[in-house]
Amino acid sequence: MIIAKSKITSKKSGNGGYKSMWIYIPSKIYKNDSFPFKENEEVLIEIEDNSIIISKNDEKSKILKDFGIENATLPKLLEIKASVNKDRPFLYFKDQVFSFLDMNRRSNQIAHGIINIVNEFELKNPKIAVLMNNCPEYLFSWFGLAKAGCIFVPIDKSLKPDLIQHVLSNSDTEILILDYEFFAVFELVSQNLSRIKRVLIRNAPKDFNYSTLYQPFEALITSHIENPKINIHDQDPVGIQYTEGSTGKPKGVLYRNIVLGGINLGFELRELGLKTGSKIYCPGPLSHASTHFYTILPSLFYDNSVIITE
Repeated sequence: MIIAKSKITSKKSGNGGYKSMWIYIPSKIYKNDSFPFKENEEVLIEIEDNSIIISKNDEKSKILKDFGIENATLPKLLEIKASVNKDRPFLYFKDQVFSFLDMNRRSNQIAHGIINIVNEFELKNPKIAVLMNNCPEYLFSWFGLAKAGCIFVPIDKSLKPDLIQHVLSNSDTEILILDYEFFAVFELVSQNLSRIKRVLIRNAPKDFNYSTLYQPFEALITSHIENPKINIHDQDPVGIQYTEGSTGKPKGVLYRNIVLGGINLGFELRELGLKTGSKIYCPGPLSHASTHFYTILPSLFYDNSVIITE
């Protein structure tokens, strides 16, 4: 946040001496790269709690204002859209179709399962990594982690074992959700990952030897479909996205719970023909930030459907 002292002055103009108030914005503010306004741009000015709020007066800003900035967290967004869109299809995968309501309920089932594990180990806002192929369970897990107040760490399945170890270690991951396909990779590096307390494995063979550390993914799925009663704020961390490691080891970027990036990019996609009810084909990995911000989040906010592939 950038703070600078300013001044409010009055001026008279016109034959009638019309009086208006002017706000001086110091150069420290308007020369900053994050300053959002252009010269002579029309803005909205509001008074709230002894403060003056200046905001953009364009369609994109109006959409967000009408939705409510307090509702722009991932859990709240999903819950509102499930309530509004109900049985409207959101996700297509092979011959499966999941509505907005399905997405919320299945995410809640996993959220409650995560909360149980968090309570079991007395964890506080743990980092939970996901190493899975594209599938509906990937999205249920991502949304469920957000609803449980945890920090989602998606892992690119194309990373080499040493880089997967780096991501898990650097992020301080304490719980790992993975497809059995990647279990051998985890075993190679697990001796250096003592912080991990639980590994939930999807699609393991029937004769797999489970233990306190290794549990089936199904153990995460509860019967509770109601929204978890956890207060999530827009500035709470929701995820750590790692780079591909093309210039060294992958570097993590912390994301807050507010979903403005996806909302803004979705607005730009409308210029390309995106509209309510559109279907977006998504062949890319669900672990990538581009998939999150260009496909999943815009589709949620603007009431679209997503088609994912393995």
